[in-house]
Amino acid sequence: MQALFFDIDDTLYNQLEPYARAFEKVFGGWITLDISDLFRRSRKHSDASYQLLLEGKIDSEQMFIYRIQKALEEFGVQADDTSCLEFQRRYEEYQGQIHVPEATKRLMDECLQKGIRLGVITNGAHDHQMDKVHALQLAHWIPETCILISEDCEAAKPDARIFRQAEATVGVSAKECCYVGDSWKNDIVGAKQAGWSAVWLNRHALPLAQNVTPDAIVSDDKQLYDCVIRMV
Repeated sequence: MQALFFDIDDTLYNQLEPYARAFEKVFGGWITLDISDLFRRSRKHSDASYQLLLEGKIDSEQMFIYRIQKALEEFGVQADDTSCLEFQRRYEEYQGQIHVPEATKRLMDECLQKGIRLGVITNGAHDHQMDKVHALQLAHWIPETCILISEDCEAAKPDARIFRQAEATVGVSAKECCYVGDSWKNDIVGAKQAGWSAVWLNRHALPLAQNVTPDAIVSDDKQLYDCVIRMV
């Protein structure tokens, strides 16, 4: 391995933490449910709504409404657009307080010491994702030139083109690259189809969805550290 790239959301930080805080702030007074289950369900709606956004069928505000409304509907709960947008506003506020777990900091430190190039490949809008980059203080390990955001690249995971751009950025071939991510479809399927190694950080015990085999599956940041250190 010569280069290690990460997803951001639910990979370089635990996305459930700001999600749960936002839910409690907006819906906690009148909805009681398993927040972990809601979050798991919301991920599929997040992927679906992002695809609709890419196709120009909805705008970003409609995307934010869609993904929380559809997840809540699975619990028989109806939420109005105003509440959904307030949830998104709070979610973004709490995402400004996110941090990289200590085990992942240690992993990036040791990779740099071994001469491994580090980078990020993430789907989303430039400003929104860069806010997270700054909150996580990723500049300590990753130069901005190695942070690839789908809006800037005009290609989104799982499209192989964004992985090809990452290879060109660090000057490393596909077989020498490894990707760490939480989304089975976007991260693992995308990376493997691009010829990369892939580590699935499956924090929420999601089932395997397609006939693609990751190089490793881990469930938390400590396991991720142990796994990648063995690979390098």
